[in-house]
Amino acid sequence: MSKGKLVMSITIGLMATVLIAVIFIQFRTVEEVDVTSIETMREEELRTELSTWKTRYEEVEKKLTETLATIDEYNQRELSEQEKVELMETELAQANMYLGKTDVVGPRYSCYIKR
Repeated sequence: MSKGKLVMSITIGLMATVLIAVIFIQFRTVEEVDVTSIETMREEELRTELSTWKTRYEEVEKKLTETLATIDEYNQRELSEQEKVELMETELAQANMYLGKTDVVGPRYSCYIKR
């Protein structure tokens, strides 16, 4: 086998390997995407879904900004131990409120109507 044929065979082999890899990537992408649900959605539903995801993204981005600001506040301020404890308790109360771990107070069985 001459040197030219060897180089050509190696080049064709590499190109075939790359082609096969691209095909498998496309198959994996198609498997992961739920095409049937996207195809059945109307344009309005897609816009609504896009709006929902955009709103979620903005909320997460806002929360991230708030968290980074809090971290900066911790780094910039030198607090006494008592101030640190109070700040941490305040943040713990906020986190519990966001998680729904607060006690609900109100009349018992108020959702039932007596007839």
